[in-house]
Amino acid sequence: MMQNLLVCPHCGHQFFIEIAPPEEESDDEAAREALRRKVEQEQDRERELDGLRIRALSTERRAMYRTRSFLILAVAGCVFGIYLIINELIHGQFNLAGKISMVTLAIGCAMGIPFFGKKIATLQEELRRPVLQDPVDPPDFEPLADGNPPWKQLEEMNKPREDE
Repeated sequence: MMQNLLVCPHCGHQFFIEIAPPEEESDDEAAREALRRKVEQEQDRERELDGLRIRALSTERRAMYRTRSFLILAVAGCVFGIYLIINELIHGQFNLAGKISMVTLAIGCAMGIPFFGKKIATLQEELRRPVLQDPVDPPDFEPLADGNPPWKQLEEMNKPREDE
């Protein structure tokens, strides 16, 4: 290894650094190539994970829509069940035990309506939330400059000149 003397421009401190001889540059080139391949593999893995994440999110949302549909059908079944039970109680011939069991069944159906309704509301609220969250850090638009430079040129052309 060769050494060179360097002086810090800020503090004036002197120190030696080691520099690899020229014949080892091929090792540096191989290390750079290996690092480049590793970075490319990481990028490929990230793209694959993004695809898997998108598929998982879409599967989850479909399941939520399906569950909400089943819960809506459960509420409709409870309402229809109450209608049928009341209709049977009015028109049917039941003894006391039969009437008590029909009323108990109607109460169970009536209790199912708000239970399933709350579940539907919870799912609906979750489905309204956006899948992608806002970034923690705001995007940096500084590299984009101020937009389209020809617009500035047009503005400058329309300004009155001082010599006129």
